Amino acid sequence: MRQFTAGPNDDGMRLSRFVQRVTQGLPQGALYKAFRNRRIKRNGHRAAPDDLLATGDVLELYLNDAYFPAVPGPRKMAPIAAPLPANAVVYEDAHIAILFKTAGLLAHSDDAGRPGLLEAFTARLATAGHYDPQQENTFAPALCNRLDRNTEGLLLAAKQAPALRDANALLREGLIAKHYLCICTNTPPQGLHQAFLLRQRASHSV
Repeated sequence: MRQFTAGPNDDGMRLSRFVQRVTQGLPQGALYKAFRNRRIKRNGHRAAPDDLLATGDVLELYLNDAYFPAVPGPRKMAPIAAPLPANAVVYEDAHIAILFKTAGLLAHSDDAGRPGLLEAFTARLATAGHYDPQQENTFAPALCNRLDRNTEGLLLAAKQAPALRDANALLREGLIAKHYLCICTNTPPQGLHQAFLLRQRASHSV
């Protein structure tokens, strides 16, 4: 049995999603069977998958230990190769930050584990005491939009779970506009031009 206490960043999350986030390799069938068999409890009582968590809820998960990661908490931060660039933070408050990503810098770690701007920013938050992965069950700072490695521009980062949900909703509804500028070395001919980019995974370029 594993016990968790819901924190502020878990507030409002569906209980089934919380269980999926704190476990690994748990089949969906086994998840809902555990609910039916009362092996997932909230504040000492039977719980339902659609229950919404509130800060302070005590959750008891009577599941096989094999379904829990060796290191509890949100995804492990990648090693930081360099500190956050001095001009990377364009704007920051208690909820969000706007980060400037230079061309050639990864937005976040890749499949090879190489860290990006997000990992450097997360490490900065942890050093300043604004984020403690050991105190979080499911949340880690996240980017709300992405840019290719060879593209520079602004990235919206959420420092709290409610801010992440709100920003993603605004992006889905088109209430946050994204604009791209292309630098040309000559004047293109008039008319509509279409081109397609093919990503080369081996070189992480297009």
